Amino acid sequence: MSKVETLRQGLEEVFSLPLIRLTVSNPRGGEYKKITGRPMEVKGQPVLQLEKFTETQAFHENIPMAEAADRLEGLMAHYGQLDATCQGAVFCLKVSKKGKLFFQKQAAKTLSPLPAAHNRQKQYLITEGMVVPPLVDLGVLTPDGRIVKAKYDKFKQINRFLEFLDDLLSKDSRDTVRIIDFGCGKSYLTFVVYYYITEILHKKADIAGLDLKKDVIDHCNEVAVKYGYDGLRFYCGDIKDYVAEQAPDMVITLHACDTATDYALFHAMEWGARYILSVPCCQHELNFVVKAQALPPVTSYGILKERFCALATDAVRAKLLESRGYEVQVLEFIDLSHSPKNLLIRAKKANVSEKKRLSARKDAQTLLGQLNGGNTLLKLMGGKPAFVPHGRMRKTRPEDIDAVMALYDVGRARMRECGNTEQWTGGYPHRHMIEEDVRLGRSYVYEEDGVLHAVLALIWGEDPTYAQIDGAWLSDKAPYGTIHRIATDGQLPGLGSWVIQWCLDLCGSIRIDTHEDNTLMCRTLDKLGFAYCGTIICDEGTPRCAYQKDV
Repeated sequence: MSKVETLRQGLEEVFSLPLIRLTVSNPRGGEYKKITGRPMEVKGQPVLQLEKFTETQAFHENIPMAEAADRLEGLMAHYGQLDATCQGAVFCLKVSKKGKLFFQKQAAKTLSPLPAAHNRQKQYLITEGMVVPPLVDLGVLTPDGRIVKAKYDKFKQINRFLEFLDDLLSKDSRDTVRIIDFGCGKSYLTFVVYYYITEILHKKADIAGLDLKKDVIDHCNEVAVKYGYDGLRFYCGDIKDYVAEQAPDMVITLHACDTATDYALFHAMEWGARYILSVPCCQHELNFVVKAQALPPVTSYGILKERFCALATDAVRAKLLESRGYEVQVLEFIDLSHSPKNLLIRAKKANVSEKKRLSARKDAQTLLGQLNGGNTLLKLMGGKPAFVPHGRMRKTRPEDIDAVMALYDVGRARMRECGNTEQWTGGYPHRHMIEEDVRLGRSYVYEEDGVLHAVLALIWGEDPTYAQIDGAWLSDKAPYGTIHRIATDGQLPGLGSWVIQWCLDLCGSIRIDTHEDNTLMCRTLDKLGFAYCGTIICDEGTPRCAYQKDV
């Protein structure tokens, strides 16, 4: 039997049962990242509606149901897997790169209702007629399962969240789902999640909710006992300090205020949680510190600045999740007319390439650098914003010398604060040295908004003090540049590293020395990839650690 005949037979068996939903994935040259499908009625005719996802957009296509198998057969030429859920059975069709078909059919654990007509009645995971105790107590459903009209928006919001959850957990083969819900509050949604896992997915649920309010936690534990939800428990505590009894499969954080979201995301990454669902709230951190000279039309107006900073913060969080190996989507949680806090970050642990991880982290650091802002999640991960220049490097002018000497005073004081008492003693570097550097055109400063923030001497050619070294230079590449007398005022994080990289880009090969007690400079050179080459003796007759890097 040929591959096409086998695939066709598999598709015909899928469509022999009432279809509920399907997913086409594992692209092999396909235009879309994945494609989902569900049956609908359009103008009284049955169709298969395909939703085709790129990295940033989704496109819809309605196909007459009679032509659906033909369309899918064509699509599978560019994709490796099709999963379909039907009434009574679940199918998996996999096509290897060599064209071999693997076909699997299993009995479905649950039967889902067939979709209703398009634009008439949306099918929800929790439907009218289901008696869900938490929603009855919340006043969303009546005791006989009817939707309370005044609570219909809340009913839709709850189902919307369950759809995000279902898209992850319905494909998960584990029998028990372990979840930690940070900032659970009154927890009606936590109770609904428990109901969904146990009563709709027919899996075991092990859920822990965490919140700061003891009276709320006590009430939630009482309600869990009332419902007989043995796998649901609540704890009073701070997200920062929480220690999990067992690593969770999923972390949920809904409306955890400001940096609490960052702590929740960090814990999730450290635990290796397979899934993360987060609806951030009140992102004040960046709004308080942002200095975006490039965006005055935005930062000049409070409401625009606040919303921009919230979006930028969520973009950074999404990129940092990608940097830890997650596939991330930022989705609309509910319609903006119901709440301004309408973005949901959904992350799934995946096989993300090292190149993409590094790129994502760099993107996050660059954005924060452009805004001169910080982010708690990045700090927890051991990073800091990348420096993005808003000024320029230029040669030092004679009228700059007073400001340059003040920079050296700051640099000397910073050395002392870090325990470096042996370097730059006796007033070094002296004014006459700087005047000579300026005269010879080898002194450079970094200027931003008329203020000098960094200074250094960049000298081309062989440096006599480097002729003898206890060790060996990385290479004999010539000419090379030597950095001397570098100092910053410490006002622009990352500027020192950026200035050194600027020199390296200009020269191609850089040599530099520093005192062994100058731990800050030693760490900076290590991070920039400079090689420690040995020890040289400087003009003062004292030893210095010597480094070199070639491009």
